[in-house]
Amino acid sequence: MEGAQFMRKLPLAIFGMAFLYASQASAGTMGNGAAQRSGIAPAPPEAKAHYSVCWGQWPRTSTAYFSAVITSAPSLQNPSFEAAFRSYLHNTFGIGAAPQCYIARSMDDAVAAMKKQESSFVDLQKLKIVETNWAGAGVPGAASSHTD
Repeated sequence: MEGAQFMRKLPLAIFGMAFLYASQASAGTMGNGAAQRSGIAPAPPEAKAHYSVCWGQWPRTSTAYFSAVITSAPSLQNPSFEAAFRSYLHNTFGIGAAPQCYIARSMDDAVAAMKKQESSFVDLQKLKIVETNWAGAGVPGAASSHTD
């Protein structure tokens, strides 16, 4: 009788051992600290410059307002210009637009995104474009600007 019980439990034991072996075999490739134990440390994150362009549209006047392309000082975090641009639009033009900002990794990408958005507003929505040349005034980390 004991042999019969053993034979019924044997497949379960084999499955358990196979599962344990498989999980241990893959442990070294799953980012479990093996690199740290071998003395290889991951590279620290690198601070990079960011290039942003913001726009806000005001349907009542069929107008879209664009900032300059803003170069932000190198940082690990993306800059946030929406609130400052909203305040600028309100104080300068008296509008309550909810701006959007596009963040790029290169000046060329930011300029291309701005031109694409302007074309979309003109071609599809028939909006007038106002280049404000706002360059992130009052926003920490806004280093320079580019208008095109």
